[in-house]
Amino acid sequence: MTTKPQKVEHQCDLTPGQFYDTVTGEERGLVKRAFREPLAQFAKDDKETFVEALVFLDLHRRREPDPKARAHAMTIKELQDYFADDEDEEADDSGEG
Repeated sequence: MTTKPQKVEHQCDLTPGQFYDTVTGEERGLVKRAFREPLAQFAKDDKETFVEALVFLDLHRRREPDPKARAHAMTIKELQDYFADDEDEEADDSGEG
């Protein structure tokens, strides 16, 4: 008997790529000040910090207190589960959910 994996409740309905497409120039500057590297550099070289920076921006948009500390304290699993998966988007588009 196999168990079916539980569906993860994502904090953001967008995929990381979709969220990245909404980032403004001001937010890119905010990431550079907070993380000391440009967001685009993380996108190329450090996927985990890239997602952490996107979580930071989402928390910042939600006016969460100390969004950098909250994002930095998350485990890799929590960061991976924060945004919707590309597969979730495909399942929604096909009517299977």
